[in-house]
Amino acid sequence: MIYRITDYVHHFETTKTLEYKTCRRVTFPNSLNNQHRMQLVKGEDGQAFLGIWISIVQWMTAQSSPREGYLTDNTRADGIPLDLSDLSPIIIAPEPLIKLALERLSSPFVGWLEEIPVEVGPSDDQVTTINANQSPSIPLHSTPYHTIPLHSEEVRAAEPTKKKKWKLRLII
Repeated sequence: MIYRITDYVHHFETTKTLEYKTCRRVTFPNSLNNQHRMQLVKGEDGQAFLGIWISIVQWMTAQSSPREGYLTDNTRADGIPLDLSDLSPIIIAPEPLIKLALERLSSPFVGWLEEIPVEVGPSDDQVTTINANQSPSIPLHSTPYHTIPLHSEEVRAAEPTKKKKWKLRLII
């Protein structure tokens, strides 16, 4: 699942910001009595959810253009989806709180994020060919970019495991 900011360009870009490779500022709508905002902030963690939302939008606008509003490594549909372990250091919030915030932000009551299903595997118009040296358990992708996080269980299971030997050197 990939999250996308609903109508990102309409809400957070202007003709001027579209010219910038990256932005140093973000403009938010200022309607404090907005029903969606009220639904977001009500409840125990509501203010934290608002802070997470602001951090997501700030991170998004700081990325290189074109910014399409996707929570991926490049903010575009063809990027690698960011999961909770990727978002936590960006937002500086614990993963369980981010998960709850994403659920509330994508709920029909708030609707500031959209959940976009991710299609994994070859498209219908792509011919699937498996070479003799290629394992059929490795997921085939229809794009040159990964459409599932690189650290997901499916990819880990398909990759050969290599043990790394670490050397620790103590310098006094």
